Amino acid sequence: MAKYVRTGGRKPGTKNKATLEREARARAGLTEALTGGPMPLDVILTVMRGGEAAAQISERQYDAAVAAAPYLHPRLASTTVDATVRRSLSDFTDEELAALAGAADGEDGAGEAPSGPH
Repeated sequence: MAKYVRTGGRKPGTKNKATLEREARARAGLTEALTGGPMPLDVILTVMRGGEAAAQISERQYDAAVAAAPYLHPRLASTTVDATVRRSLSDFTDEELAALAGAADGEDGAGEAPSGPH
């Protein structure tokens, strides 16, 4: 037997039998859900829009769609957009240039240090 050397077993990162079976069942369930009728979001949007189609959806079906939606439809992630627009000086109006010059000089109070001790 080798000392301090791993000589057998599953390689790191290899999935075990239970994990492979669980993932296969999940794929099969998702495939069945996608091909087996309206998706939960479709049901929710139909009820939201109202009309004759919404009247055909029971309260139980709607509740089931609301409960299943987080498992089949991803949430939209919020993102921060940095939309800095760079313009040349010739594109600015006289008013915009004056406002920028005033802000740089501290006329609007931005960037000034507070006066007095704290």
